[in-house]
Amino acid sequence: MAEVGTSLEATRASHALIHAAEGEHFRTAVASAAARVGQRVVRIAAKALPVQAAAAAGESADVVAALLKAADRGLGPPWGADQKSAALLAWLVLRSGGRPALP
Repeated sequence: MAEVGTSLEATRASHALIHAAEGEHFRTAVASAAARVGQRVVRIAAKALPVQAAAAAGESADVVAALLKAADRGLGPPWGADQKSAALLAWLVLRSGGRPALP
């Protein structure tokens, strides 16, 4: 993710920072749209997602990692980082009654 305070010039000069800024822009647009229609929005850092999903499921982070690995073997491609994050988020929301705990 682009660091707060990164200048526009620095962001434009870095391919990685351009993609990070694009991702943040997309997440902000989706969160804003959801909030406008009355949906509760909770943003969870990607690094915190496995821990929160495990806590919501009452499992250890190791058990959740093993389940993701088993899904990887069973589902096949595409099963990358985005799909794992989506699965963790879905699990978190479903296990917490649609109301994930704030980090």
